Amino acid sequence: MTSHIQLLHVFHSFGAQEVLGDISLSIRQGQKTALCGGNGSGKTTLMKIIAGIISADSGEMIKSAGCEIAYLPQTAVVSTDTTLHDEAEKSFLPLKNLVEMSEQLEVMISSLKEGDPQLAELLNRHAGYTEKIERSGYFFREKKINMILRGLGFSEQDHSRLCSSFSLGWQMRIALAKVLLVEPDILLLDEPTNFLDLEARMWLLDFIVRTTSGVLLVSHDRYFNDHAVDSVFELFQGKGKFYKGNYSAYEKQREIELGVLIEQYKKTEERREQLNSFINRFRAQASKASLVQSRVKELEKLPKIEIPHGMKKIHFSFPEAPPSGKKVLMIENLSHEYDGLPVFSDISMDLMRGNRIVVVGVNGAGKSTFLRLLAKKETPTDGSVVYGEKVIPGYYCQDEMTITGSKKTVFEEMEQITPTELYPKLRSMLGNFLFQGDDIFKPVSVLSGGEHSRLQLLKLLIQPGNLLILDEPTNHLDMASKEVLLDALQHYDGTLVFVSHDRAFIEPLAGQVLEIKDNRARLFTGNYGYYAGRIEQEQEQVSSAQKSSGKTQTARTSNDHEAARQRKTRLRRIEREEAELLSEIDRLSAERETLMHELSLPEVYADGGKVKELTGKVTWNTECEKKLLEKWEHLEEERMSF
Repeated sequence: MTSHIQLLHVFHSFGAQEVLGDISLSIRQGQKTALCGGNGSGKTTLMKIIAGIISADSGEMIKSAGCEIAYLPQTAVVSTDTTLHDEAEKSFLPLKNLVEMSEQLEVMISSLKEGDPQLAELLNRHAGYTEKIERSGYFFREKKINMILRGLGFSEQDHSRLCSSFSLGWQMRIALAKVLLVEPDILLLDEPTNFLDLEARMWLLDFIVRTTSGVLLVSHDRYFNDHAVDSVFELFQGKGKFYKGNYSAYEKQREIELGVLIEQYKKTEERREQLNSFINRFRAQASKASLVQSRVKELEKLPKIEIPHGMKKIHFSFPEAPPSGKKVLMIENLSHEYDGLPVFSDISMDLMRGNRIVVVGVNGAGKSTFLRLLAKKETPTDGSVVYGEKVIPGYYCQDEMTITGSKKTVFEEMEQITPTELYPKLRSMLGNFLFQGDDIFKPVSVLSGGEHSRLQLLKLLIQPGNLLILDEPTNHLDMASKEVLLDALQHYDGTLVFVSHDRAFIEPLAGQVLEIKDNRARLFTGNYGYYAGRIEQEQEQVSSAQKSSGKTQTARTSNDHEAARQRKTRLRRIEREEAELLSEIDRLSAERETLMHELSLPEVYADGGKVKELTGKVTWNTECEKKLLEKWEHLEEERMSF
């Protein structure tokens, strides 16, 4: 029988504020559901009710017999004086107890004679225990511990380290590992991708897809949601609604519903305005008193319609970046170390105007250090970083962004730097960076760390330089806010270097990937999908080389099959790379058409400086397209040879 839980008509309030009102939800084993809703919509509260941490004010939760639930909160930290391995093994403690109970039953069963009335009951209990133990993989727990810890980025040397010696982010990973090791019937994950790098996120995504557990997931990572879930449960104004399909399917359905909602909102507000106008006009006339009163009653009955924050599609462009020289950054023999330990060494490259580079690598590889060196927040151990002509850098790092000594409110802090053309949209922009309602009147001095980060990011983007260096700008943002930021950065015309662990943010934004690994750096020209394909190809080649080195002459037939498989795999890789290259070539072609159209405008060709700038962009665009065409031609020649 499939394990499941069911919530029926659940209500919960904090004081006078109702957070959950009449929520009904069913989750079964194997089902993967994203829990969505704006900040404060009750997602964490609902998870805590399901996990049994808090009780609902009213309603019912039905749980199938023996159904196990495991919960990972947002702030799960494991800081004990136990080694990582021993802490991970604690996840199997309930199963260890079950093994001991099973062994006790075996002793009791062996002492009974055939026909004893207790025998059947004890045999059934023993069979149930045995099935659960075998299904859990208890006897293969070492293999499972190694697999999950490795997938989350821990090394073999880490196994003997005390949990308390790890940083906060790695302690969060330990808590996640313990929950995954349990692999319960129902798994509740509240923002599990926090503190995970891209590699660990992709591993976790694969784990969720493969696990037989039912999963209720809160995540602000669009790519993760799209590939991990088969349904969405949305919380809005205390109510819940279930949608079949992944997150993109939910958004399409919600967009249709939103259109209807907006139409209802317009009609309601139009009627509200008519009623208010009539009431204000005839309020003082005694002869119209009954008519006024009837309209007052109608006004009171008009429904208050709200549009979910996550569904509001507000787009705006940030100010144009000042022009810079063609070479924006010259990096030569850049090396850095901490306490004698090398972070990376001998990085040399030039960043050209308009480049959009994402820096990738596992946690601890040196990505943030590299960005700090580019922003000149640190001095390198060796080598140099030189800015090009007229370069105006802007740097964002959530760990360093605080506003000290300000006595202004959030709105006043932004008001003083907002360009005139963006001032009418200031409230909308603040709303999209999660400063909503009365939040804009909060004193800056009382903001939390996350609020400080969001405010500083918006301040940086509203008056950008021509070189933006952004270290994980999407942290502390929800899905809708990320989309606003992504849209703004896609239209940003300066040079961009950034670190992000959100693949849905990286793929449409980055045109190049800089990988920092094993103290070295490699630059890949292409989007993240192209980079991921190249890395997969390299890993397959290494694996094939290792396998073939151990083969003897008698295994020629097997080698032929392996070679055929490799050729087939390579052909698929070539076709995928060609498709990605052609897509990028099409994008460049469309971009060049836009630039040429701008050059043809009278107000532009009368401006010598603007003509020079646009001509430079056309030249750079053409050079990029030429290089991509050459790559495509080489791939096409290779494909034709198969």
